[in-house]
Amino acid sequence: MIRISRYAAIAMVVAGCATSQAPAPTVVHRSAPPPLQLPPLPLPRTEPAPVISGEELEVIELIKYAQRVAAMSPEQKRAEQTIRNQAFSRDKDVASRMHLALVLATPEAGVEDVTRAENLLRPVASSGVDAGQPMRLFARLLYGLIHENAGEKQRANQLRSQLEALKDVERSMLQRKQDNEPPRK
Repeated sequence: MIRISRYAAIAMVVAGCATSQAPAPTVVHRSAPPPLQLPPLPLPRTEPAPVISGEELEVIELIKYAQRVAAMSPEQKRAEQTIRNQAFSRDKDVASRMHLALVLATPEAGVEDVTRAENLLRPVASSGVDAGQPMRLFARLLYGLIHENAGEKQRANQLRSQLEALKDVERSMLQRKQDNEPPRK
């Protein structure tokens, strides 16, 4: 009987193990968290595009033209001067006046005529009631640069002349010294 009770106890233990399961993990069902409520991002400020006037566009085009003229060969500059002279003869408006002045102000082409360029720019630079007019401001700038450049060239020529005069004095002093030395025997 002890034997049976032992078997019965073992059978119960085995039966208990087979039927009992480990407790199921506790699953807590949570609902999805509510979406994060952020305040809306401020939109970047977009400044309205600056309005460029027709005269400002003309000045921009003149600057581009001056760059093209500066890059031209001397032959091309002479041809451009002829074209611009003819255009100015037909129509003496501000645009043709400025184009011709830019060509004449271009150095090293054999077409440089600073005095005429200044004379072409003077009416544009001094015209108009509004001191902020783009064409007037550009003409004044160009006139000032041409005038300054002409002054620098004049000063360089003056210094060159003085240097040549000093060289002449030095040569004459050396010549006198050689003339006054007794001949060597």
